[in-house]
Amino acid sequence: MEAIKPTFRDLANAKTELLNKCLGGYTQNANESLNSTIWKYCPKTKKQGPRTVKTALAIAVSVFNDGATCFGAMLEAMDIRPGVFAAAFFKRRDTARISNAQRQAKSASLEERRDRRQKRLTHNDNCAAREGQPYLAGGH
Repeated sequence: MEAIKPTFRDLANAKTELLNKCLGGYTQNANESLNSTIWKYCPKTKKQGPRTVKTALAIAVSVFNDGATCFGAMLEAMDIRPGVFAAAFFKRRDTARISNAQRQAKSASLEERRDRRQKRLTHNDNCAAREGQPYLAGGH
């Protein structure tokens, strides 16, 4: 209890600052991206043991940090020499990931996504005001 009190206190004091970040539609994309990478290798739909989760975590962090080419290094560490096609696949996958990230990072793209999100939220608010709440947990 004493070990987590300072962290909890810091989070409680920073609540308004954290909430203000959420108002602009900002997210923790890096964390969410890492989490989605982890669960791709270790789906939540099945019960996994600690060893499987640790392995999936190690693979996901490697892929997140170094891209798909890390698989080649992993294979070589296991005395498996990846072939030409495997190496080409890893490179192609990394190239696609980088180009996709660059495209999404363009300011025009960011503005478009913000505008689309704002229009959707406004539309949902208008519909809710006109028709009432479409769904309430336990309301039926």
